[in-house]
Amino acid sequence: MDPLFRFTCSWFYVLGMCFSSGLGATTSIVHMLKAGDHIVSIDDVYGGTNRYFSKVATKFGLELTFCDMTADPENLRKAMTPATKV
Repeated sequence: MDPLFRFTCSWFYVLGMCFSSGLGATTSIVHMLKAGDHIVSIDDVYGGTNRYFSKVATKFGLELTFCDMTADPENLRKAMTPATKV
């Protein structure tokens, strides 16, 4: 099963979380992860999210990969590791 789908179903479907902003949702998701977990993000993500991932999330020990998902969707699959959670 796709890790993103499994994560989404296990947290959002059961808990029914709702946020007033995208960055608020992003922050909440990141704070559910633990050191060593891996995040894959599109490389042209919103600037505030990019900075949050690069400057804050990495200080929690999270691994981060930005990839170009527009040129070839297969790049997403290539960027994923066994530690990828989001």
